[in-house]
Amino acid sequence: MTFNYDLTADDFVQAQHLFLRKTLGKRFGLVLIVFVFLVILGIYCLWGWLSGKNPPATGLWAADVGVLFTYVWIWSGIPWKKEFRRTRALHSSMELTIGEDEIAYKNERGDSRTKWSALEDWQESKSLFLLYPQPRMFFIVPKRVMQPDQIAALRESLTAKIRKIKA
Repeated sequence: MTFNYDLTADDFVQAQHLFLRKTLGKRFGLVLIVFVFLVILGIYCLWGWLSGKNPPATGLWAADVGVLFTYVWIWSGIPWKKEFRRTRALHSSMELTIGEDEIAYKNERGDSRTKWSALEDWQESKSLFLLYPQPRMFFIVPKRVMQPDQIAALRESLTAKIRKIKA
């Protein structure tokens, strides 16, 4: 199977979100619980201050606003859209060929061949696949360039040929 595509900023942002969820792993739930706890605590302190029972918790509010801003900023994709615009290599048209023994990537900057055995992991979201030749390096394969039967065939190949490494 051969696919030709151009990455979009949305592809890049979705890939970064998927990678972040993988990187955080089980800690993602803990981060979410801490975030929710801080927001609830902030609301409780605001309620106490507005009702006149407690003095304003300025430090807590600064922390709440900082955490909330960071969360919204990251999940909005703004930093990754900016990175996408700055990285010229991401703007080259890509040709991806899925072979029996390897996956070949080609664009105007060069080409690369990766044996199936060299891929350590893969992930799938509703709009793309991520193929990992190393734990913090991945290739983005958008599903928008594939037919449904090709998506199923790629998923089957990935499942059969890549032995996921459990940390």
